[in-house]
Formats: sequence, C-alpha cells, structure tokens
Amino acid sequence: MSNTPKEIGTIVGEANPNEFYFSTEPGRMPQRWEYVMVYSEEMSDEGIKRVPVIAQVEGITS
Repeated sequence: MSNTPKEIGTIVGEANPNEFYFSTEPGRMPQRWEYVMVYSEEMSDEGIKRVPVIAQVEGITS
C-alpha cells in the first residue's frame, strides 16, 4: 500500500455535493466501496481555496 496519491481518472459531466462521475482506464478502475480523493474549491474568508474531498465508489458502469 502506498500513501502517495495516484491519478485514476477525470471527473466528467456535472458534479454536485452528492455525486460525480469520472472516466478511467480499466487498469486504474477502483473497486466498489473503495475510497477515492478529489479536489474541490471552497469559499472561505481568505477567498477560494482548494480542498481535498473523500468519496466512496458506489457503482461502476461501462
């Protein structure tokens, strides 16, 4: 197991606080119920900042 994040895909289409879809290669596809991290932009008193968001894979489609 590695603690170094690896890019597994790209978010496609619209994203909202409850779900997003991403495209990946078969060899990089996470398993169902695995956790992934994406970055989002959050507004704060200092302005917009980039923050990590943890998500769980609920389904896989092809």
